[in-house]
Amino acid sequence: MALINCPECSREISDKANACPHCGYPIAKYAEPSLPETVLCLECKKDVPFDDQVCPHCGLFNSQKYALLESVKSAEPESSLQEDTAVRCPKCGAKNAFHADKQGFGVGKFVVGTLLVGPLTGLLAGKVNNSKVVITCLKCNHKWKA
Repeated sequence: MALINCPECSREISDKANACPHCGYPIAKYAEPSLPETVLCLECKKDVPFDDQVCPHCGLFNSQKYALLESVKSAEPESSLQEDTAVRCPKCGAKNAFHADKQGFGVGKFVVGTLLVGPLTGLLAGKVNNSKVVITCLKCNHKWKA
């Protein structure tokens, strides 16, 4: 049994699993496509090992090998382009499962600033860092600043 990474949460799972046990993402559709052992020669109609460059019977170039390899490359999921830009939780690795908030006016800073120096300083202290964005992971509730 081999371990692979889930495309959704990046945790290690069995390659035999139909879905990720951590996040439920279906895995079966992303299984590696299998290539045939042999292909039929277009000229002499005999079986040719897939890895051979030319047919051992008639010498025809094995163009089917490269056509199959190209079709496998083009069948890769398009989500791999979006995966690079996805926001991931630094704690659990969940992808695009977050909520972003702006920090508001700090009442605690206002009270402390007012008691120590005065109301104007308290007002300014309450506004410090109020435009920072805090991101919260919806799966593990981890918070971090953007």
